[in-house]
Amino acid sequence: MLSPSTTDSTESRSSPAKVNLRPTLILGLGGTGARIAVNLKARLVEAYGSAYTQSIRFLCFDTAKEAFSAYQPNHPERSPVGLTPGSEMIQISDVKISDLMRSTDNNPSIARLLPTLLQSTQIDQGAQQIRRLGRIALFYHWSERIKPQLKTALTSLRHSGSQSVPGLSEDKRWSLQFNPSSRLNVYIVCSICGGTGSGMFLDMAYLTRYMVTECGLEGCSVTGVLLLPEAFANVETTGPRLRANAYASLLDLEHYNRATSA
Repeated sequence: MLSPSTTDSTESRSSPAKVNLRPTLILGLGGTGARIAVNLKARLVEAYGSAYTQSIRFLCFDTAKEAFSAYQPNHPERSPVGLTPGSEMIQISDVKISDLMRSTDNNPSIARLLPTLLQSTQIDQGAQQIRRLGRIALFYHWSERIKPQLKTALTSLRHSGSQSVPGLSEDKRWSLQFNPSSRLNVYIVCSICGGTGSGMFLDMAYLTRYMVTECGLEGCSVTGVLLLPEAFANVETTGPRLRANAYASLLDLEHYNRATSA
């Protein structure tokens, strides 16, 4: 995403170092993904102001109704930075599981994901560390909420940088150089220990590649930034489930890695 370039020996040492910026989409899934995304956004705002928006987009999806914000690390006295509701932070809660279980014939693609026994009546406070609930929320809201937002983000990055003005960091140490490209970077950031991120990340990787082609982009490089149970050392009461979810997620990832490389 950010790649500092070397400066010529003839350039003054006081000149700002150039940073080549490639079109990049940060996809945050679940609460962990959104928290990481908003902290990264706060750092970018602190360093480059709004200049980074010419080539970087944030898009987060969560099944819990939460608002996320972060302070700029070196300027905590400033107003906190948040994720813009409706464009950077998309809620995919309000999934009425009880209704889906009573009308499986109307939702055959989702019906096969529903477990026989499920205590949840509605997803509104997160996926409750149940991976299948996160996946159900993805498919339930795909057409109306997720796909349109993903398409908007990818389309906006399609010609990113072609008419951009180079940006300068606040401390004047770095100069942003925007690299127009029809191929972009996508980072999927989430925990694989809960329900939302671990239930969505694999499908989101495939669906993002599909949407990249649909938007007329040459392709993308998809990188997963996946948090393991060790990142949640203070969570004691649900420790066993954290490890079970992570293990299941890694098994799924290994299965599809083998299937696509065969």
